[in-house]
Amino acid sequence: MLDLYGINFILAGIFFTLSVLYLCIYLITDRDILKLIYGLMSGSSGAFILLSTYTHSLFDLDEHQQFSTYMLVTYMFLMMMIFRAAYELSERIFRKTYLYLTFLSILIILFMFFFGNYFMYTDKVLVKSIQLASEKYYYLKGEPQNLFFFLTTIFYLSCIYYFSRLVIRSIQSKSPRKIVISSSVSILFIFSNIYDVFIDIGTIKGIFLTEYAVTGIVMLLSIDLLLSFYLGYQKQVSLNIITKSFEEMILNIDLYVFRYDDNGNITFFNKFSEKELSFDNNNLYRPIKEFFNIEEKEEDDLNFRLTVKGPNYKVIEGTRVTVNLSSHSRESYMIGYEITQRLTHQKKLTETLDELQKVSKQLEEENTFLKETKFRGKNKPSVLVIDHNFSMSVESEIKRIANYKSTVLIHGNEGAGKTYIANQIIKYGDRAEKPQILYNCHSTLKSVFNTKYYEDSVYTQGYNKSILDVANGGSLVLENIHYLSDDDQIYLLDLLKQLDESDDQKYDVRFIATTDQNLRKLAEEGKFNLELYHFLSIYRIHLPDLKRRLSDIPYLVEVFVESYCKKNNIPQFKVSIATIKKLQAYHWPENIKELKYIIQRSINNSKGKTLKLFQFEEYVEDHREGNSEYLSLDQQEKKYILKVLKHCNWKVSGKNSASELLKINEATLRSKMKKLDIKKV
Repeated sequence: MLDLYGINFILAGIFFTLSVLYLCIYLITDRDILKLIYGLMSGSSGAFILLSTYTHSLFDLDEHQQFSTYMLVTYMFLMMMIFRAAYELSERIFRKTYLYLTFLSILIILFMFFFGNYFMYTDKVLVKSIQLASEKYYYLKGEPQNLFFFLTTIFYLSCIYYFSRLVIRSIQSKSPRKIVISSSVSILFIFSNIYDVFIDIGTIKGIFLTEYAVTGIVMLLSIDLLLSFYLGYQKQVSLNIITKSFEEMILNIDLYVFRYDDNGNITFFNKFSEKELSFDNNNLYRPIKEFFNIEEKEEDDLNFRLTVKGPNYKVIEGTRVTVNLSSHSRESYMIGYEITQRLTHQKKLTETLDELQKVSKQLEEENTFLKETKFRGKNKPSVLVIDHNFSMSVESEIKRIANYKSTVLIHGNEGAGKTYIANQIIKYGDRAEKPQILYNCHSTLKSVFNTKYYEDSVYTQGYNKSILDVANGGSLVLENIHYLSDDDQIYLLDLLKQLDESDDQKYDVRFIATTDQNLRKLAEEGKFNLELYHFLSIYRIHLPDLKRRLSDIPYLVEVFVESYCKKNNIPQFKVSIATIKKLQAYHWPENIKELKYIIQRSINNSKGKTLKLFQFEEYVEDHREGNSEYLSLDQQEKKYILKVLKHCNWKVSGKNSASELLKINEATLRSKMKKLDIKKV
């Protein structure tokens, strides 16, 4: 019958055997550090068992103390190896905790090495415990030193924390093997230490279980590693079977297959390549580039195109494949198929497509007004109107008179493009880089020329100058000149007379005036200075409404598209004849200003290369001519109330309010506004 010592010797022999096995595997294989760790762990476990067996058999106090130190140092070293093995088991995710426990173990070893049992206990005595049979089992008992008690308490609590985290990690990984191993290790460690505490405090008598628990932990971890070896072997067997199947497949497949090394030399080619390319063993271990021109695909560096050198012209297209045989071994293949005939057909197809694209481009160009096609026809909404282009002739005239000093009067309804024409005159003239002021006259202003001009611009030096001082040497555009006050009209007339009579004048200003009123009629009615009118209209430009010059729409659209796209970094849009026809079919009550708005809105909402009118049909329907003649009573009432509210500056009640003008009380007006959905805009 085996006694306790006999069992310990058998366990020690098992662990020493495992240690030698692990170290041999480490030396003859890939030098995996984990195998070295398990070898040291098994060896220290065997040494710990032998030291523990011998120490607990000693009844001499001094000798027992000496070997107890050796035993505990071995135990701490063994625990360090267990921590490292557990760290690998957790896939190295508890690095900080592992390093902390290792440092604590080394610290305890150093204290034991230098101070021995004096570091652990005071008032030491040997206690005899009889267990299982007649063997005598002795262990030290005494009052623990404060530092030893503190360090060992921290150590064991940290171990419990570390092993508990291992269990949680194993459960999260959902690996049954890891769950069993980590749970068993944690239970063995915690239970054995609790049991040994009861022995230390004298509650129970027996042998210490910690030394057997750590050997059990080592055994469990070794079983886990050996199981990993077995599973790895099984995977290798499966990989060998798959590799063999792969080799048979690539050898007989009707595709071009080449294996190459890191230097780009051919190390293998299959039967299909041998047959189609007349390859033999002389082609092995020679560079691929010797037989093919290699073209890499830009979109993916794994794809390639090979062109066979020499008279036997072939084009092969395919991809690269890397086969990992193990963690340190891999093979690279080029697998492809012939596309020579496909390229020939593709070339013909490409030529055909290029021809179609040319024709398509010509059609597209023919279908845009940018080609300046000339068409003679009746001025109907459904027909493109281009028989006469007013804007182009005006532009030519602008360039002709741009450098004249005489005044220019530009007349046209609101939105007809008066300000644009004025700016063009300045742009093409020799005053383009000189001061230029655009001034909007207003009926409320009593004096334009005899007051200081408060505008901060590059041409002003302070604010103590008149508008003429600022514009001197350049141009002054007077918008809505019919609003000019009587005093200013007289002042301007005198200034124009002086400019006409002498070149040596205080002011050198070119005047351009705009109006949407019949200035001659106003002069005849005494509402405008007649003599000033004659001076202003020395050169007169009349801008008809856009609906009376539909032939300008292609030109204007081109200008608006080019200008807006350039300003907003938008690719230039082309405009189709169908779009121009739609624009020419509309009556444009707000003239060019309205057209410009439609074009800008359409550019912002167009996709592709051709301009698409955005919700133009709905816009036309809302602004159809004659709509206002046949409104419903509610619509008519809403229109009139809106007009009154705008006139009264949206004042609903009180003096000079809309309710007073409409002769209804405030509540009634607000009720109607709510009913007719009238809101301030």
